[in-house]
Amino acid sequence: MSDDYLPKNNADGLPIVPMTDVQKYIFDLKGWICLPGLIDADQCAKIREHLYAFVEDPEQLPEEIRTAQAGPAEMLLDHPEVVGVCNEIIAHMYVADEDYYGFRYDHDYVSIRSAGHDNYRPHGGGGLLNFV
Repeated sequence: MSDDYLPKNNADGLPIVPMTDVQKYIFDLKGWICLPGLIDADQCAKIREHLYAFVEDPEQLPEEIRTAQAGPAEMLLDHPEVVGVCNEIIAHMYVADEDYYGFRYDHDYVSIRSAGHDNYRPHGGGGLLNFV
């Protein structure tokens, strides 16, 4: 099937980067994919600062960025490589075109752990096949 229905550029006009065959294979094998070097240390620090403010005292943030997906973190949702992964994995051709992504972000949450935390369960744990 052709992917002609997918947008070619993100909201900033940057070309969307499609997943490589190797990335697709790794995702199929593991169920997740790592995109090394996606953001630099300065961007990461700004995103971290925003998320701490959002969790600890959201009232200090301007109203229009009182969400985990706003401010410096916006770029994570519209990064050309992230959009390329979302296009491959979750996009629906019936709602995508050059002006609209074929996927959406329903919700988010922020989980902040302190150093030495040893009870990390990103998907809640539990379940019949939860092998510890």
